[in-house]
Amino acid sequence: MNTRWHEFLAISYLFSPLLIGLIAHGLCIKFGLFRFLTSPVDRERTFRGKRFFGRNKTYRGIVAVASGTALGFAVQAYVLHDFEIFRRLELLDYTSDKIVNIGLVVGMAAMLGELANSFVKRQLDIQPGETTKGVWRTFFYVFDQIDFLLGAWIIFGLFVSISFERVAFSAFFIFVTHQMFSFFGHLFGMRKTAR
Repeated sequence: MNTRWHEFLAISYLFSPLLIGLIAHGLCIKFGLFRFLTSPVDRERTFRGKRFFGRNKTYRGIVAVASGTALGFAVQAYVLHDFEIFRRLELLDYTSDKIVNIGLVVGMAAMLGELANSFVKRQLDIQPGETTKGVWRTFFYVFDQIDFLLGAWIIFGLFVSISFERVAFSAFFIFVTHQMFSFFGHLFGMRKTAR
C-alpha cells in the first residue's frame, strides 16, 4: 500500500471516534437528552460587553462528545482490533486498559479546543451558528469545521508523533466528514443549521 495513503487512513482511523462523539451530541439535541447539562459554559459572562463563548457551547456538548468519543475508542479496542485490517491502521496501543479513558479525554479536549474560536467570533460580533462576510467568511467557515482538532491533537500528541502531514490529513478528514455530518444532522433535526 502507498505509504502516504496508509498514513492518511491511519490518521482518519485515529480521529474517527470523534465522529461518534458528534453523533452522540446530535442525538442529545434531537431527543432532548441530558437537558440538565444545557447551561452555557460561559454562564453568560461577558468580556468587553460580549459573551465569552455564547449559548451554543454547553456542558452537554462536552459530556456528549467526550462520552461518544470514548465509545468510539471502545469499539476500536474491543471489536475492530480483532481484525488485522484495522490493526494495521492503529497508531495507539488499543490493548491498553486506559484506551477508553484516553478517548474520553480526547473528546473533552476537542470540545474545549473549540472555545478559543467561539471567543474570537463573539468578540467580532459573529453570532453562534453564523459566519461573517467578506474575506474572513471562508476562513471562519473552514475553521468552524476543524477547530476542535487543536484540543484533540494536544492529547494525541502525548501518544503519537505530530507532523505537518498528519495535521493536514486530520484537517482534511475532519473537514470533509464534518460537512456530511452537518448536512445529515440538519436534515434529521440534530442541528439547527447545515453548516
